[in-house]
Amino acid sequence: LEGKLLWVLERLGVQAYQQGRCAQSMDYFKQAQQLGGGASTFHGLALCAYSEGEFLDAVDFIQHGLVIAPKHKPMRLLYAGVLTELDRYSEALAIYEDIHKNSVDSNLDRKIKVLRFEAQNVASLAQLQSEHFRVSFPFDWQPLADQILNIAEDALYSLLSRLPLREPSRHLKIVLYQPKDFPYEHYGVPHWSGAFFDGRIHLPLPLKKGWAHTEAYIQQQL
Repeated sequence: LEGKLLWVLERLGVQAYQQGRCAQSMDYFKQAQQLGGGASTFHGLALCAYSEGEFLDAVDFIQHGLVIAPKHKPMRLLYAGVLTELDRYSEALAIYEDIHKNSVDSNLDRKIKVLRFEAQNVASLAQLQSEHFRVSFPFDWQPLADQILNIAEDALYSLLSRLPLREPSRHLKIVLYQPKDFPYEHYGVPHWSGAFFDGRIHLPLPLKKGWAHTEAYIQQQL
């Protein structure tokens, strides 16, 4: 009977998560955990924590799950994603490369190229954050970074005031870069693309259409 209840709780947790009801999903998975839930329970808990921006909690759930099922691919991919959010690029890269040994996956191949680039460049970037955004930028770009954060907050406020959107539960990342220094091919985007989104907003400076279009650029990516 407990086994059946565990299965039901996990299914309800997955359904609630897919519907964007993370608090309820977390409750179902925690009940499943109390019944001795295995790797899939911890994966569900980690997904909810990740979605809510609780990255350290997600790491804890994942590590418990991987003790039970060390080769659980979805959980390992999630682990790499969480580590990337924490800017622990080298650790995330090691996970992706280990998974890639046994699979042919163009998307994974691109992620590995991206992380290699970012692991090499993380030391050369500074960071600032506002209420909803965190921006990474070359050290001598702080005035620009301050300006981008203000524009991004205005862009988000404008969207939230006009559309039925939920306020972000975690900081949204913005990366500033000079187009001439950026390996567009690693990200699978053309050189003329300008700003693009891959979980973070990548913003080339200077913008091709000038500062007047910056808010529109950011709104498009949000």
